[in-house]
Amino acid sequence: SQVSLAGDSATHDPFSLTVAEAARLLGIETDHETVYILSTNAFAPDLRPDEPCRCCWRLQGRERSLDLVAARLGMTVRELPDAHDSASPAPNDPTQTESWLVEHFRKPLVPIIRNAMADGRVVISRGEWDPAHASWVLWGIVTDAKDDGTILGATLNGRTDNPIVFLRQGYALARSEPKLDQRQADLAVLQRAVDRIRGERAPFAPGQIVFGVKAMDVWIAQMQGSFQPADPPWFDGDADDPVCKLRAKLTASSTYQGAQAAAKYLRQAARRLPQTARPHLTTAADHYDRIVELLHPAMTGQGGESYDQLIGDIQKQKNHAANVLTPIKAELAAAANAMEKALAASHADTLSLDDVPAGQGEGNPFAMGLSVILNYGGTPADYDTLMGDLGLAFIFQASDQVTRYDGALDVGWWPLDPECIPTYLEFVSRTVGQRIDYIRADEPSYHANAKQHYHQRFEPIVRAELSAGRPLLANNGFWTVVTACDTNDSPLSGHCPCTTEKQTERLDWPSRYPWRLAILSGPATPLDRKLADRQAIVHAVALARDEVTMPQGFLTGQKAFALWAQTLRDFEHRGQARWHANARLHLVLNRRSADAYLRAMADRHPQNVAQRLLAAADLYRQVIDAINAADISDQALIESTAGREHLAQRIERVAELEAQAADELQSAAQAMEAQ
Repeated sequence: SQVSLAGDSATHDPFSLTVAEAARLLGIETDHETVYILSTNAFAPDLRPDEPCRCCWRLQGRERSLDLVAARLGMTVRELPDAHDSASPAPNDPTQTESWLVEHFRKPLVPIIRNAMADGRVVISRGEWDPAHASWVLWGIVTDAKDDGTILGATLNGRTDNPIVFLRQGYALARSEPKLDQRQADLAVLQRAVDRIRGERAPFAPGQIVFGVKAMDVWIAQMQGSFQPADPPWFDGDADDPVCKLRAKLTASSTYQGAQAAAKYLRQAARRLPQTARPHLTTAADHYDRIVELLHPAMTGQGGESYDQLIGDIQKQKNHAANVLTPIKAELAAAANAMEKALAASHADTLSLDDVPAGQGEGNPFAMGLSVILNYGGTPADYDTLMGDLGLAFIFQASDQVTRYDGALDVGWWPLDPECIPTYLEFVSRTVGQRIDYIRADEPSYHANAKQHYHQRFEPIVRAELSAGRPLLANNGFWTVVTACDTNDSPLSGHCPCTTEKQTERLDWPSRYPWRLAILSGPATPLDRKLADRQAIVHAVALARDEVTMPQGFLTGQKAFALWAQTLRDFEHRGQARWHANARLHLVLNRRSADAYLRAMADRHPQNVAQRLLAAADLYRQVIDAINAADISDQALIESTAGREHLAQRIERVAELEAQAADELQSAAQAMEAQ
């Protein structure tokens, strides 16, 4: 089928038009209005404050709920690599800019785009379009990618041959089975709408782009002529400049058109969701009606001054900010509160996902669980690769700040403590192409009243994830793949990720309420795998040499092994043999993953790099053999001073092998950099 894409960004959301057309090309029936709601773009503005073009600052955060659109319509999403990660610095000579863009930003993507299109995928992109043909910031569909680096696409001007300077953002979409029914989608949309308005939580957390009430603050400041740093007012010193008046109107158009669509949707959803939710949804719709009423005069000139009349008069602009924009901010906040009440009234007592698979057997519980939820969501994720990218394959974590029992450090808890996990999650988000949010409990609130903390902080997140068809990870002392929640005193249920047979159980020991969550919050720009390999190896070396600062005094390399040996030589406080057994088990599990990870990596690199990687892998196998040969029985570690000393000496031998492996990895990283 031929691409048919046209529209006006002043009256329609370019992202929603593009995705609706991409869905049609994939054989999925939908329309602009449906995508507009699922994207949550209708519910609140987004603005990029540092964007100098005030025509375009409203269009750069529109894709944040693409995962929700895909889950409801039945699509998989694969983000294209970002060439900024591997491109050389821009040339100083402007005449060389085009060839630099071709070599670094377009040609590398040509085979990726072609392969995606050959597989039946539709590739969408937010420009950048050649400004001679179309506004650079619009969304569109890639139609061709040529050997010479020419990339063409369709956007809102109706043409299908618009040149793309480089892909600012790109996604390959394919058809799949929908993951959400209408009710689940309604609940997910409402939760995302609340999050978008408040602009505090992923995927709408403040960054280069701000959302909802935070975007309103920026808009209000701009209208007052007081936007900082040193940004010109709307009229740029010329009160009669029609372009600047258009900028103001375009900024308002997203909120004006969106509020109309949001009000309509909320009244439709009120007929589908439980009776108890209806008054809250109607109230939210009324707030959006009020937003339309507030903006109507400025947008149309009916009943008050239009933007054409007020832009350029700073006092009128300040009045508009005070009498229109500030009340709109309040209406958005009130709409979010009403939708939150509707969510509370709509949620069934029990939410459950019954088809989440078991794990792959013995391993690190977090990485194994992460593999489960990523693969369930359609993102291929290999356990050993996750272990390597997380850095967990290369650590032995130890701390002298953990709990002591009868004066002895609980060595067995060391590998189970979740403190070291989040230190490289942002990197892993980019290696797998999915944002991974690690959410900690507010410690004082949790310890004061864990149940209240759960209901206030974690329950909305858990219910939003399960309602959207996404399992999550929770830690209440141990990591669990959470697949269900209800109103029981132990509200979460799930399964251990380190078994091959799924057995769903409630989280009730050592705590009924988790103090850590990990969720998937949408697509992330993927790293080139070879580039990621080098970054992962550099990180592994730093961990092996204790160069990465960890929370709560945790050590990860040579110092950790020294602390382990030191505890064994504390003959007065002997602890329990099973503690050392658990520490050994997790060291072995970690190094098995390191071995597999490095051997797979070696296949991707030239011989001079591969030799170093394989040498390190061989050393990690020696580590496993050395530590497995130790006697960790009660007789050896509790009853025998000589047995404790023997294990301490084996640990010191392990540390020597680990240091050699780190040297090999450093050489591999240097060889990668020299390529």
